[in-house]
Amino acid sequence: MKNVNSYGFSRVIYTDIDRDGTKTAPNIQETLNIAKISSAPVIVSGGISSIEDIKKIITLNQFNIEGVIVGKAIYDGDIKLSDLKKLENA
Repeated sequence: MKNVNSYGFSRVIYTDIDRDGTKTAPNIQETLNIAKISSAPVIVSGGISSIEDIKKIITLNQFNIEGVIVGKAIYDGDIKLSDLKKLENA
């Protein structure tokens, strides 16, 4: 992973596969570790369970964390698209 910058990526999507689909909260610490060694912005994926998880991720923008991928929490109705839209406009 230390050579990630040499590949010329425009973004890095970090998915914690142990948390993917579990809605147990994202792996923030490992995401931050990846963001520290990457010059490309990082997108968080895996374990998103609530709008609160997304609000926490938004606060990490200063650390090169650019976005989030949400799947099961939307599918199960735990996160509403309308609530995501409100965050976008805030």
